[in-house]
Amino acid sequence: LGNPSIDDLEDARGRFIFHAGHGILSDHIIRLVDKKCNCLGCWNSSTCKRVLELSRPKAFSYNLKDVYDLPCQEPAYVSSVYND
Repeated sequence: LGNPSIDDLEDARGRFIFHAGHGILSDHIIRLVDKKCNCLGCWNSSTCKRVLELSRPKAFSYNLKDVYDLPCQEPAYVSSVYND
């Protein structure tokens, strides 16, 4: 994904596009990005970019409100998801 920006992650309808892979459920991806990006507050951090790059190739779309409504996950959960 290179250096994703907030614009790269939105589609024409204003929804964020997340890419999920490795058999991980789509709602797990949202929570991962939510936690690792300080609740969607720092999309340019290296941690956020790593999560987005790891979570390809299958795309899922969510409304922005739904993403913001999700609570942040515990760090232990986040690290366990990509620990294969």
